[in-house]
Amino acid sequence: MEELASHGYIVFSIAHHYEAKFSFYPDGHFITIDDSSERFLEIMDEQRNPEAFAVFEKMRKAKNYEEQEGVFKQSNELMPKLLNDYTLVFFNKHLKGTDSGLLNGPSSEYPEVEIKVKYD
Repeated sequence: MEELASHGYIVFSIAHHYEAKFSFYPDGHFITIDDSSERFLEIMDEQRNPEAFAVFEKMRKAKNYEEQEGVFKQSNELMPKLLNDYTLVFFNKHLKGTDSGLLNGPSSEYPEVEIKVKYD
């Protein structure tokens, strides 16, 4: 959000923290949701993401808050940069008409990203 705003976009978003597995606030405050909640179990079932589930399991096995925070930070070092870069490139391409090529296929900067195009 801040990345888009810093490039001149007006951004509005509503986020429900307890629909996410973990939340990390700008001030450093970190929370986890109740892993026994019905909504959390629905989200995990909907996503069926083995990597996310592996992080969740590490979080559950952590002995204290500091270990949970360490697992979260370690698993999310790349994600904010990746999300910011791809979101900005998408907005620039479709709203400003500038194309960096990042959305055109595999990237050496982000080899873990797979671009899938769906045609209706």
